[in-house]
Amino acid sequence: MSPAPAPLPPGDVARLNFVLNLVYLGAQFHGQAVAQAPASDLLTGVGRLGAVRGGHPVAFSDKVLDRYASEAAGDSVAQIVALRRRLGSATAAQPTLDLAPALRGPAGTDARSNTVLDRSTSDRGYLLGAFFIGDTLPAVTRTLLADIADAGAQTTLAGILAHAIYHAGVVRTLLVMRASADPSIGEVAGLAGAMQRRLAGPDPEVVPEGASADLMDIAGIPIPFFRSVNQVLRALTSSANGPQTGGFFPSGINGVPPELLR
Repeated sequence: MSPAPAPLPPGDVARLNFVLNLVYLGAQFHGQAVAQAPASDLLTGVGRLGAVRGGHPVAFSDKVLDRYASEAAGDSVAQIVALRRRLGSATAAQPTLDLAPALRGPAGTDARSNTVLDRSTSDRGYLLGAFFIGDTLPAVTRTLLADIADAGAQTTLAGILAHAIYHAGVVRTLLVMRASADPSIGEVAGLAGAMQRRLAGPDPEVVPEGASADLMDIAGIPIPFFRSVNQVLRALTSSANGPQTGGFFPSGINGVPPELLR
């Protein structure tokens, strides 16, 4: 039997648990779309175990998208297992999740940037939700990876980063393909990107206006794919200031001390 891994430094625990909260979100978003939600024993841990709101199967008309959702769900569960294995008894429980939240830009911004993600209506609804969620995991994982001290934790996060970059690229490609036939998809994706910019702060690294396979800064220049913990939380909770609750995380996240969120 392999020896149990050494306990992680507190900073590594906080960073891995932050990523785990995002992976729980991805696993439920993709998994419930294809009736492959994670097993309940993969969701317990430190903090209050939360329920999932707005989760239901999606009646895909595009079989390619159906297969992709199934692949993404399986990869997300594998990421949960890898993170829980390295975190051990310090693993955070799944927080309360809302898979069809009303996301709103900050007060005083263009009302068109407000959107409700509803996956029940069409393939498009699922794909736009996957786009909104999928950009956050690789962006923040790259940021957090630089500060991880434990070699085993570095390896775990590096594997998650590789999968997250792949999935974000697939979703962007699917959006671009569909936007060429349905310009409204590009318009909605652009509004979602505009809302992320307004929520993330004055100098975010953001999704582009419209459906594009590239990542641009606010000057239209391609940039490295990084976001801070605060930028990601502001985007996913629709909270530009104050307590970072709401959106996909109605009650906030689990297992992450306040100092990491500042």
